[in-house]
Amino acid sequence: EFVNRLTNQLPVFMLNAYAGPAVVGVYNLSTRMLGLPIQLIGGAISTVFQQKATDDYNSTGTCRPIFIKTFKTLSLIAIVPTLIIVFFGPGLFALVFGEKWRNAGSYARVLILLFSGKLIVSPLSYLFFIARKQREDFLWHGWMLVSNILVFKVAFEVQLSLVNVLLAYSLNYLLIYVIYITRSYFLTQNDTFNKA
Repeated sequence: EFVNRLTNQLPVFMLNAYAGPAVVGVYNLSTRMLGLPIQLIGGAISTVFQQKATDDYNSTGTCRPIFIKTFKTLSLIAIVPTLIIVFFGPGLFALVFGEKWRNAGSYARVLILLFSGKLIVSPLSYLFFIARKQREDFLWHGWMLVSNILVFKVAFEVQLSLVNVLLAYSLNYLLIYVIYITRSYFLTQNDTFNKA
């Protein structure tokens, strides 16, 4: 949990160090607006999924059907907001918060990939706990932290624009989420259940 929280706060530290507090303020507005629906929707679905997946895994040896159903549901939920932010993000932020916050919409446009991935993956990654793979989960979180530090350092060293720095960060997260969701899918089968 500590590594996860540190990873989530990493952009604030890196942006403050390389770009200054004004950029951090714009970034924070973007992430707050993108994160709010995820907390509400993801939290509600996560609670239901955790209970059902745990019951199915322990009683039948698999929770793959509920995993696939939840994956499809979360993916469908993520599509519309992702498209809206990608196509209209800067204009929406300028309309709602004022013209000086247009850059927050530009940041949101590239960060929506990360947040859509988080909406889908966060509830489903509970499989690491159900399958008792906390050590593996910890190692993935460690890699997430290290790789994001490297992405920020390299992106700022080669002097990418702030939007491209955030795009690189978002794409790195998305790649890790693809690995996470794939691994979670394979964990839906309890191999020891069938051998017993």
